[in-house]
Amino acid sequence: MTSFHKGFLKVIIIGDSGVGKTSLLEAFNYKKISKSAKPTIGAEFTKRKVKLQDGRDVNLQIWDTAGQERFQSLCTSFYRGTDCCILVYDITSSESYENLDCWRQLFQSTTGDEQTQEIPIILVGNKCDRDRNVDPDRVQIDWVQKKKCIHHIETSALNLLRVEELFQLTAQYGYQFFEQSRLGAIGSGHSMINMQQMRKSQRTQLLNTPNTSRVSLGSKKQNVNSKDQCGC
Repeated sequence: MTSFHKGFLKVIIIGDSGVGKTSLLEAFNYKKISKSAKPTIGAEFTKRKVKLQDGRDVNLQIWDTAGQERFQSLCTSFYRGTDCCILVYDITSSESYENLDCWRQLFQSTTGDEQTQEIPIILVGNKCDRDRNVDPDRVQIDWVQKKKCIHHIETSALNLLRVEELFQLTAQYGYQFFEQSRLGAIGSGHSMINMQQMRKSQRTQLLNTPNTSRVSLGSKKQNVNSKDQCGC
């Protein structure tokens, strides 16, 4: 099967600090997670090739962003150009679940997707190996039935449970979104040219980057508390 010629699909992982965003990415990349994980400072991205169900190869550029409020104004600059968003909460933390709407609104307002709501959002309940404080029936009512996300999945980064499935879904939904955007842009020559120029510029910037890169927005280590979460 021929490979995907777009270059890459951009994926952003967002959610409160401590929900396991970095651990999910580590589990996907290395099949294990670090026992001494620290809060992400700024943003990091990694590149991985994923095979779709039809055998097509796509490259994922996956951005892991800081969950602390003090980094939001800078981290949101990485949201633009996203093909799929992974929105993570901790099933043991009702607070991280309550903050999901805030993260969704921030993402959609930054990407200009408030009205159309076309960019796929995959809702992830992480740490399903532990006792839950978030009722799955409530998630179905609040998010799935209201179509605020395109898919809901529970994972355990620690036990590698459904992590591979999560990123397979991400690649599939991201590819579908890109194809729909491409076909929609064909009707407007300027839109198509602008989109192609943007992607070409992004590909050029990534040609000489390693598989994992870090963008630091601060150097001081600070304690994280509940006030440092999404504050929109």
